[in-house]
Amino acid sequence: MYGFTIVADSPIYNTAISEVADPELLGIALGIRSVLRFSATIFAPLLFGIFLDHFSWGIAFTAIGVVTILAPICMYTVFRERVNTMKVF
Repeated sequence: MYGFTIVADSPIYNTAISEVADPELLGIALGIRSVLRFSATIFAPLLFGIFLDHFSWGIAFTAIGVVTILAPICMYTVFRERVNTMKVF
């Protein structure tokens, strides 16, 4: 179920990466994103189970929330840095 639902955000992230990546690095950026996405699909259920075994449901879901919020923060940081470097004085 997790692997099926995680692809719903794929077009959004691909579009965002296409908007902020340098054109000559676009293929590399999308490739890295694909590797990270498939790695998350493989390891997220395992890590969730480990957190669930050693802690509680709340900690397990909190870990998912913390990791999930990192993607928009990273993209905003890249976008902001790109805007700052494009300013003409």
